[in-house]
Amino acid sequence: MPSIIIENLKNIRLLNFEIPNGGVHVLTSVNGSGKTTLLTCLERIINSYAFQRHFKTSNNDQFDNYRNARITYIRNATTSVTYRYKNTRWVPAPRKNSNLLLHLGFSQVIYLTSSDERFYIQNQELNTANISAASQFIKDGMNEIFQTTKFTDLRRIKLIGKGLGNVRRNFGYVLPLGTVGGQNRYFSEKNFSLGEVLILNALSELSNAVNNGLVLIDEIELALHPKVQILFLNFLKRIANNKNLTVILSTHSSSLIKAAPRLIFLSRNSNGNVEVEYDCYPAIALQNVAITEEVQPDIVFFVEDISAKYLLQELINYYLTHINTTRRPIMKILPVAGYKQTVYFMVSSMSYLIPSNTKVYSFLDQDVQLTINTLAVKVNRTISEQELLNVFNANNQIIKYLPITPELGIVTHLNNNPTTHIIPLQNLFNEVFDISQIIVDENNRGLVYSANPRDAAKVRIQYYIERIKNATNLDEPRIKIMLTQYYSIYYGINNVGLLQGLLNPIFV
Repeated sequence: MPSIIIENLKNIRLLNFEIPNGGVHVLTSVNGSGKTTLLTCLERIINSYAFQRHFKTSNNDQFDNYRNARITYIRNATTSVTYRYKNTRWVPAPRKNSNLLLHLGFSQVIYLTSSDERFYIQNQELNTANISAASQFIKDGMNEIFQTTKFTDLRRIKLIGKGLGNVRRNFGYVLPLGTVGGQNRYFSEKNFSLGEVLILNALSELSNAVNNGLVLIDEIELALHPKVQILFLNFLKRIANNKNLTVILSTHSSSLIKAAPRLIFLSRNSNGNVEVEYDCYPAIALQNVAITEEVQPDIVFFVEDISAKYLLQELINYYLTHINTTRRPIMKILPVAGYKQTVYFMVSSMSYLIPSNTKVYSFLDQDVQLTINTLAVKVNRTISEQELLNVFNANNQIIKYLPITPELGIVTHLNNNPTTHIIPLQNLFNEVFDISQIIVDENNRGLVYSANPRDAAKVRIQYYIERIKNATNLDEPRIKIMLTQYYSIYYGINNVGLLQGLLNPIFV
């Protein structure tokens, strides 16, 4: 059986994975154990751009450097090829085995990532001149997964001026609503539920699956009701059987873990070595992965990205520890994507995903508030801009804004008398490093920054994190959390009134 050995890549020190052949396999683990990294390495079997697309690098060697990483594909006991990162490229060795990946038994790889492509909604203006029936595969799939017949008449509209490719972005999907005054009326995908959009996008990709292909889906449960998750799983099992596909999907969903036809569990130890348990018992995975899923939160917060999650998490923690100590509800903070997707996701999830007695809020980055205010006074708004403004106006009580963008807040704080932060940060990290010297070294690089302070701060903070990582051997997510915690304490002490104004309406 072919296999992949991953060494010194992101959070993985060593992972040896036997590549399954045929059927549906559910991959699960706690966060940070390497699921997404493994899926990317599997995508590379056919898609040569996989490493460049998912393992982001920098022209500066101090950032995101994979110098020590090795990814080895093994066909059999005597044939293998190893990819190493060298001069912005992943180079195979020996080169004569570079075509080995084409002989691992897969004709194609389809990878549905957890990025905003999964949330794609066609917002361009549609014209019925190019309307036709959607493919039978998509119509039948939507009806089967959502247990309905409403998608039987699903249509798709080719966008004028788009290329000839059969790709999702070239089309918009609509449902007929009948005829009024001799004119056909339609219900566009912009008004589908978020779960329907996610499945529609998935089926659009899966419709191109060929025999003996490999299908990878990261975080399959995104925005899907548990019942829909199982129906989608059953759909995948059927098409995998019909086309001899190998389907590997990652999840934290207890529903999918319990229903998995073949369950693969990854467990990462403190040294970074990842053990793989094939045909794992669901109970073993559940006790490690899904224990919190059974607990209904009192409040759900939607944010744009992981940095915003850390900032909101620490601001709330300071508030509930030092300002309002009367009660601490059960909370979840969920990163989504850009601010539009975050708000649309929040609104859609309230109707079918979030329990009715759970409070819901979105906390957007501060610069979004200026964007919406500017849009509100714009005279000639497009239809999509007006729709966005309507959503913000209708939900203004539950759309909040972080007091400052996370990276800008941390960088501004650290650059204010840098020497005063040396001892506090050494105590926080329990390591000896001079943050003031790191700041000086970063300034001496002489980089020309973006005029946007937030974008400039992102470049600066990445440098700080890389230097702290070298000094402490902590991973990047942990460093981000600790720096955010450090800044949040400073912000809380100096902005009690602002923090109360922001969080009192939610917690009091």
